[in-house]
Amino acid sequence: MQVDLHDEPTETSAELAQDRERQRRVGSMLGRYVVLSELGRGGMSVVYVAYDPQLDRRVALKVVRGDKLTEAYRARLHREAQALARLSHPSVVTVFDVGDIEDDTFVAMELVEGKTLREWWRQEARTWREIIQVMIAAGRGLAAAHAAGIVHRDIKPDNIVVSDAGLVKLVDFGLARDLGDRSVDSVDGPSGESHDPGDSGSDLVSAAGSLGGSSSSTLRPLEQITAYGHVVGTPAYMPPEQRGRAVDADERSDQFSFCVTLYEALYKQRPFKATKKMVLDPQEQLTVADKPGLTPRTLAAPPPAKSDVPAWLQKVVERGLAAEKSHRYDSVADLLRELERDPERTRRRILVGGASLVGVATIATLATWRLVSSSPRASAPSCGTGDDRVAAVWNAGKRAALDKAAAKAGVPWAPTAVGTFAERVDSYATQWKAMYLDSCQATRVRNVQSPEALDLRSACLDHRLADLGALVDVMADANVDALRKAGEVVANLPPVSDCADVRALRQVVRRPTDAATVKRLDAIDGELSRVTALYAIGDANKSIALVDRVVAEARTVGYAPALAQALYWRGRAVADRDGGADAQAAFNETLAAALTSGDDRLAADACARLAQESLWAGELPEFRRWSAVAHALADRSHVAEVGMFVDQLECMSNHFTGRVRTRLTCLKDLAARRDAAGKQSEWLVTTLGLAATEAGELTEAIRWLERGVELARTENGADHPRTLEMRAYLCHGLNELGDYKRSATECSDALDRLLESAPDDKALVARLQLYLGQAERELEHVARARQLFEAVAASGDEELQIEAKTDLADLSKARGDVTNSVAQRREALAETIAVFEKYNPKHPNIVGTRHELGAALLAQGDAAGAVKELSQANADADPDEVNPLELVRLRFALAQAIVAAKGNGAKAHELAAGAIELHRKVAPSSARFAAERKDMETWLAAH
Repeated sequence: MQVDLHDEPTETSAELAQDRERQRRVGSMLGRYVVLSELGRGGMSVVYVAYDPQLDRRVALKVVRGDKLTEAYRARLHREAQALARLSHPSVVTVFDVGDIEDDTFVAMELVEGKTLREWWRQEARTWREIIQVMIAAGRGLAAAHAAGIVHRDIKPDNIVVSDAGLVKLVDFGLARDLGDRSVDSVDGPSGESHDPGDSGSDLVSAAGSLGGSSSSTLRPLEQITAYGHVVGTPAYMPPEQRGRAVDADERSDQFSFCVTLYEALYKQRPFKATKKMVLDPQEQLTVADKPGLTPRTLAAPPPAKSDVPAWLQKVVERGLAAEKSHRYDSVADLLRELERDPERTRRRILVGGASLVGVATIATLATWRLVSSSPRASAPSCGTGDDRVAAVWNAGKRAALDKAAAKAGVPWAPTAVGTFAERVDSYATQWKAMYLDSCQATRVRNVQSPEALDLRSACLDHRLADLGALVDVMADANVDALRKAGEVVANLPPVSDCADVRALRQVVRRPTDAATVKRLDAIDGELSRVTALYAIGDANKSIALVDRVVAEARTVGYAPALAQALYWRGRAVADRDGGADAQAAFNETLAAALTSGDDRLAADACARLAQESLWAGELPEFRRWSAVAHALADRSHVAEVGMFVDQLECMSNHFTGRVRTRLTCLKDLAARRDAAGKQSEWLVTTLGLAATEAGELTEAIRWLERGVELARTENGADHPRTLEMRAYLCHGLNELGDYKRSATECSDALDRLLESAPDDKALVARLQLYLGQAERELEHVARARQLFEAVAASGDEELQIEAKTDLADLSKARGDVTNSVAQRREALAETIAVFEKYNPKHPNIVGTRHELGAALLAQGDAAGAVKELSQANADADPDEVNPLELVRLRFALAQAIVAAKGNGAKAHELAAGAIELHRKVAPSSARFAAERKDMETWLAAH
């Protein structure tokens, strides 16, 4: 008998999904997770507070119903969750897990207690400075997501959270939202002030577009309206392009929503009205209040008349609200730089708004967040603030000692350097106190952390505070050399955030408990704190002398984690002073001890240092092997900084091997990630500028080099050697661009300042002399240029000596001394080959020096010799990597040599014409390059 199954009663997929939800009660299991409570629900998903027994923590567990999932959408949900989980970054809350349970898909993520941005600004009056600091923190998180290729699409006040610990978190990346899930949030009420879900004191904020943020299980009627045209986001905060289709949204769309949120936080009203019609039809244009002079390029309405928000800030926000994407900032990172550039307080350090807000912007993804409404929870009597602990190592007396050291140094930049150091110590101490209080309350107030975890975190925090105290004490006795590093030494301290990683802390072998061993280990810890402080200020000799004693003591105690730490710092100090086999041996032993101890973080760092030593030694296969191992361990232990350090080494390896354009691409990616993390350095920015110079992207190079100077000046002051070094590299870029007058002015001023403030810095003196000499040569101040080049040639810097000898050869050729010029070029080529051939026999530096030798031979009248050298250089030059302007000059010189040697005229014509065409494409628009091209065209016309 044939049965038509369609006639049989069956449960639909929706009914099955609802059955599964009903079965998930408190205490039931969802995979390995134990359901503790329901946090909220929407049309697509339910979010639970759950317990993860495997990792001993509470999580937010979002479960997306299987009947709402196509296979394509399920796959995308997995991919995006995994992408966010890989966004290993101090400003990103970790996505712990993603998977499938029966037919549903779940995402597990951190559970955060705090307030929405809206609740935070309503709790008490907030100054505009406090508001922009909170928004900068959120923006850094957003920039980090953009750098990873992730667009938020729904920035609004209810998706920015200020946690109880004072961290700012950007939430709801909408991973459980696809084009079929088109619910939207509220719009303006009659008063013009927003009335979003959550305004009534709700303690929930949602992570998915289908959850409106209300603590109830249903949404208000307006929120339930299905948006026209497959729109994702909240209309009151959407840019015009997002009102069509979600696919039109990109990073600049997030920037618009971010600026709507910032405008609302500053002025307590939105920059435009959102209407119910707009919700139903997103193509409806925004209703903008009348404003004299309002252009179509901005959607910002007039701010309240009595607002104290400064005009510069209003202009920044207005640009972010431009109606056309092309008129906004190029990136959120660019917007943040403008917000940080407060003219009234240019040196203000980024602390997250208000006295109670500290730390780093953190992206919270996927999650529904547990928020505490109304007043802050009082601390339990057993949890102190940590103020007394910090005051023991950092107080007014310690600061006064630093000021005394600065005065004793007698150099103009010392007070600025000490001020920067003090601000960074303040920031580190504030982060420490926040972590100290949070850890205690997690166990004794919130009951979400075991006493054992509290002990582990407390021990970690003790070490961090000891490290800080040792650094402060060493800096109080600092000499001029140590003060030069004052602005950067705090960054060398291990991050406080490591003390939140209970899983990593548990992996390390436990300390012995007998009193005698504990006493010896405590002494070792104290000595190691001083070792790290001495290392940080650059006193390698004292650091090595002390750490050698510590290593010997650690060996006798026999506790592997202490030995691993001691060996690591010995390796760092020896690497800085001597490098080579001794440093490699220390890091190899560090790796073995760290793995024995279960310390994957330290093992990853040791591998990264082994990679660095291999690179310095020119052992590229070894470098690549150690880099791969370091990356693997860093990924496993979630140590973002180690991974970024290895990435930086990989960029540097491209410099050694002569892969000029690959290096530039690598550095751009690294700089974008550091910008997103709020951890940009003048050194990386300047290195990027130099790489762009080497690649022939000269206009862009000057922008990067100028930014490097500004970063250094802001951090260290105008006379600090670090600032003057960045100015030297700017001079180099200006020379390459052909702006010789500005270069000479920059170099002369920087050299005068350096000879006044740090005349013993011979290497920097030589570099400034070299670049100044090159500018003076082009300005036809030949005697002055020769004097400068001769001084550099007699200096101790091998690479600068080679370049100075090449420049002296140029002067010899210019005055007709071609024999001497050829001899100097041959010497320079031999030295260049000795330095770079081990990395790459066809290194661009070898190609360039061979080109210069060929040109000298041609000037001497040895056309055959010139053709030989220039042909070799042209054959070795990789068009995909070498500076295209250098390729132009090389090929044109070869054409000239072929003609002089009465060789293949057609070949010469082809080379010259091709060189001119390439020059036309790649040369900047400046008088120097226009004249250069005219000379080539004139020669070609005559031949």
